[in-house]
Amino acid sequence: MALASGCAHQAWPDEPGVPVELIRSDNLAAEDLFLDTLTSRRRAAHLGAPIVAAAYQDNLRNVAQELQAGTASVLAAEQALAKWARAAKKSDVKTFTLDCAAGANMQMPETLVNEPELVISYAAAHFRPRSLPTPQCVVLGTVLPGG
Repeated sequence: MALASGCAHQAWPDEPGVPVELIRSDNLAAEDLFLDTLTSRRRAAHLGAPIVAAAYQDNLRNVAQELQAGTASVLAAEQALAKWARAAKKSDVKTFTLDCAAGANMQMPETLVNEPELVISYAAAHFRPRSLPTPQCVVLGTVLPGG
């Protein structure tokens, strides 16, 4: 899947999962690592830090929590995020889903790194599809128009 269905991520099974205990500090650490890594890569490309649309963070966390609770698959969370983003911004909004298990080596689409002015919102979740033996880490996000 990628930005607006165009950024590559691990092919997680399309199945609801097993609930993973919500440890807010773990999700915040994954979110901080994502933002730090993105900011570092943008600075290396001589671009400014992304602008975080804080007003939307809680909405994204709600989608992420459904994934973490095991009530949604990654695909369902991506679809819910895209639907919410379109309704909130009244236009098409690019979305992204990144595997954050790789830490600072996580793959990011070029659009996030190279967009001259980047406005994003994002949330992390730890989840476990039923067919996988261990919890996974994901960052769900939107690239908002108007940057």
